[in-house]
Amino acid sequence: MAKVRTQLALDRNTLAWIRTTLTMATFGSSTVGFFRSLREKSRAPEAVHIHERAIAFGVALIVVGIIATVLAGISHWLTLRRLRRD
Repeated sequence: MAKVRTQLALDRNTLAWIRTTLTMATFGSSTVGFFRSLREKSRAPEAVHIHERAIAFGVALIVVGIIATVLAGISHWLTLRRLRRD
């Protein structure tokens, strides 16, 4: 019974990580899209500068989300392997 409870807790934790990383990546792409629309409406130098910074921020969020998803998957796999071995 303890192994089943531990595995279910591990699954819930991994799903929470996936939910969080998907939210980060979605927010990053939304940020880029929002500031792109602002730049199209205003050609001022400030708008261009803000748009470039927003792209950097959005790409950083997407990359962090991808890395965190990969790390959560690896951690899940290793923990399952260790749980099944014992």
